[in-house]
Amino acid sequence: NHNDTVYARLTDGTNYGDYASVQITDGVAPSVPVVNTNGYVSDTWTRNNITLSFSSTDNETGISKYQYSLNGSTWYDVTSPFIYSTEGRTGCWFRAIDKAGNVSGNSSTLLLAKDTIAPTANITVGTTTENSIAVNVNASDENSGIATYNYYVNGVHKGTAGNSFNFTGLTAGTSYTLRVDVTDKAGNTVTQTATARTNSSWTTYVNKPIAASATIREPSSEANPTILNIAPYADENIGAGIIYNGYVEAGSEIRMTYMTNRSNNSYYLDFLFNHQFGFTISKSHNNEVSTYTTTLQNSVNSLAFGLNKTDYTENDIYGTLYIYDIYINGKKVL
Repeated sequence: NHNDTVYARLTDGTNYGDYASVQITDGVAPSVPVVNTNGYVSDTWTRNNITLSFSSTDNETGISKYQYSLNGSTWYDVTSPFIYSTEGRTGCWFRAIDKAGNVSGNSSTLLLAKDTIAPTANITVGTTTENSIAVNVNASDENSGIATYNYYVNGVHKGTAGNSFNFTGLTAGTSYTLRVDVTDKAGNTVTQTATARTNSSWTTYVNKPIAASATIREPSSEANPTILNIAPYADENIGAGIIYNGYVEAGSEIRMTYMTNRSNNSYYLDFLFNHQFGFTISKSHNNEVSTYTTTLQNSVNSLAFGLNKTDYTENDIYGTLYIYDIYINGKKVL
């Protein structure tokens, strides 16, 4: 054993010589430790603690302990397995020491990287159109750095991109919940949301183009109104109108200034409001500027304003609806 002293002397069976002695010493260093990372890949960011274990061989006195160093000069005793739980990224070296105090060579550098802190981020809404909303994200991460930006609209994943994204294919005048998940290289995620509305739009509709027409003018005025026209045509149920494509919540006030010009004073030509939802305003004054005001009972995604020749007659009843302005909750929209 290490540090034992062995004594010996010669003898012929009767006579004995002097003792000679030698001290047993272990001068052979252990092997360089093999580091088992238990699946961890060097220099890969993780949110989890990193468990390491070591193995080294010593054929003389045996292994006494293992040590690790973060700088290659200052060493600390460590047990095997060793659990690394420190935030940040650092290099580690390991060595073995036998019971005789012999020190092995250093292991290869192992880079340990742990990050449990989520990024910080905020989302801002940029340019909006009738069918798109652009967003920008300002994000930072102190440890591992930003890895991905994932974008969602109303909970549906729309794409992975950089720190800006343009949501397309949206519906005009509609409110959307926009979300970004910012994930760092260790897998920590922060979620930010914003609410934005696409721009509203106006479209026309006519059910018989040969007999009806609709012309939108924005902004409309008494001098330059939006015009809905029913031409002389011997047929039933002819309609022309305009549709406001945009979400309008229940309780909103709708106000419209208009004038009808009918070929006679019969009421076969009706001014329609939201005819798609069953509201009809008949008996509007002929050739007289009027104001129509109503309050929505239910939230809607569009509003319809039109002129219709009812299905009560096939006579050549015709006329024009002039729309000078439309307001929603006091805001001019046409």
